[in-house]
Amino acid sequence: MKRICVLGMSPGETQVVAGKGAEAIEYRVEILDPENLHAPNGSSITPKTKRDYHLWARAGIQGLKEGDVVVLHFIRIDDASGAEGPEIHREDRIGDGGPMTVSLYTFDQLDTRYRVRFRVSNENDYPITVTESQFRLAV
Repeated sequence: MKRICVLGMSPGETQVVAGKGAEAIEYRVEILDPENLHAPNGSSITPKTKRDYHLWARAGIQGLKEGDVVVLHFIRIDDASGAEGPEIHREDRIGDGGPMTVSLYTFDQLDTRYRVRFRVSNENDYPITVTESQFRLAV
């Protein structure tokens, strides 16, 4: 690892994720440029020569009923059009009725045509609350 970009919620911040496919906790690394990888808050990353990177995200979830699912996913966004591209990685997490902390990890290849986004999706018919979240991209 040469450099790392870390984005996250402020201490004490929460976000409600409404039901029916609503999404929240959206972190984006805006530019994937081999010479100047940076996020919108000014964090910068200088990639290594192998041009791969590691994505990691964590979210604290409250209000998810036992047996119901929350979705965590990393997705590419086409830099030119802004259209969503292929998902890099997606995992469904099943609630146990109590507060939970969930994490998602993956590797991907660095590509100058895409942005990377992390999202928490709620497919249920009731809201859930994200109580903490952090997104890291390391190269």
